[in-house]
Amino acid sequence: MREKLIRILLLIAIISYNSLSIEFDEHLRNDFQDFLDNFREVHNIKGVSVCVKSKDDLWLGTSGISNEEQPVLSEMLFGIGSITKTMTATVILKLCEEGVINLDEKIGKWFDGHEFIDSDITIRQLLNHTSGLYDYSANPDYHNAIYQNAMRIFSPRELLQFIHKPLFPKGTDWQYCNTNYMLAGIIISESTGKKVSELYREYIWDNIGLSNTYLAVEEEMTGIIANRWVNENNLSNIPINAAFSGAWTSGSVFSTAYETALFVEALNSAGIINKESLNEMFDFVAASDYGLGISKKIIDGSEVRGHTGSIRGYNSIALYIPKYEITIVILVNSSPASPVFLAERIIRHLNQNYPSSYFKKNVKSILSIFPNPATDFITIQLSNKGLQPFAAGDKVQIFDMLGLEVISTQSASQPPTGEGNLRIDVSHLPAGVYFIKINCSNGACSIVEKFVKQL
Repeated sequence: MREKLIRILLLIAIISYNSLSIEFDEHLRNDFQDFLDNFREVHNIKGVSVCVKSKDDLWLGTSGISNEEQPVLSEMLFGIGSITKTMTATVILKLCEEGVINLDEKIGKWFDGHEFIDSDITIRQLLNHTSGLYDYSANPDYHNAIYQNAMRIFSPRELLQFIHKPLFPKGTDWQYCNTNYMLAGIIISESTGKKVSELYREYIWDNIGLSNTYLAVEEEMTGIIANRWVNENNLSNIPINAAFSGAWTSGSVFSTAYETALFVEALNSAGIINKESLNEMFDFVAASDYGLGISKKIIDGSEVRGHTGSIRGYNSIALYIPKYEITIVILVNSSPASPVFLAERIIRHLNQNYPSSYFKKNVKSILSIFPNPATDFITIQLSNKGLQPFAAGDKVQIFDMLGLEVISTQSASQPPTGEGNLRIDVSHLPAGVYFIKINCSNGACSIVEKFVKQL
């Protein structure tokens, strides 16, 4: 049974094999935790859950409390607020791929007759916030209704009553607006005859293996929910029904930092929608750099793509850094709080200490490992670094999946083969996935690559 399990895991590793591996070493992990603890203390925040994820490694960190008796845990659910909008836009794009709707379709077929909704607004204009619609969540009557009965569950069409006169004619300006994504949710539901939560699951969560992510009120949440705090007031005894049903597809998803990061990573690598749809999502409106449920910003000189969120004591940010292929998700359980400060600190640290080549390099033209999968020996071929392959002093390290070093050698201690390659005995290593890191003695390269050791 054990051998069968190992073979299955090896098969998965072989199928998922790629040319890029990223190691978050002990120093980097310690730095992340220091930044997290400092952020929570300086900003007087109750609790924080963080995930920093590359294609092949991740760091999960927590700091602070959910309540006086319970520390924050990585598996805890937080309200991710308007990061929900990215999921809603993703479902819209999936429906476009299937021909159910299209981005430039007018919304009048769903909302004809409402005096403050222009029937000629397109779905695209909803998603990129150029519709000009009034934000229903800014209406004092909406807030009064939320606070009058915390147990109330609003139906989506009940929320239409809080929409007032438009702010500007469609397509002439940009304004962030929750109404856009509430209407998008109605379009999703009424064009398919399904609950939006069903479509989230079908197109996103089940598709990429998220089992701890929920649309509040529409679904029963079985995970541990982090208590929410506002100005030192514990809101854990206040039902989420009215507030989160009112937010619905504009901001009521609950998830963990890890699962939110899996979503952001999969989305940006075209693992959920196809590349054509992704290009549509990344068609950013110039004045705001907002696309379809996602925005583009520059932080410490690095372009990032993602979204922030804030809802009833929860604050969040989810970012993808293309040049590093790294995802950062920060979830906070208290307000006021701005997790963007922690994200900026992490990105600045990466920029200062780790050049993009450390994280992202086309190593296929530089490093080859064969055979891969391997049994007793591996041969490493290194080229195009401005030196003869494997000069004396080149350091070779092999790490297991837990980041533990299992082999370390200088190239001079294991002479190259006749072809100028390096041959290493790996027969004593257990079956599994390993990372090879090579630091060239002249500083010309720092390369990380993956190989599989089979039975």
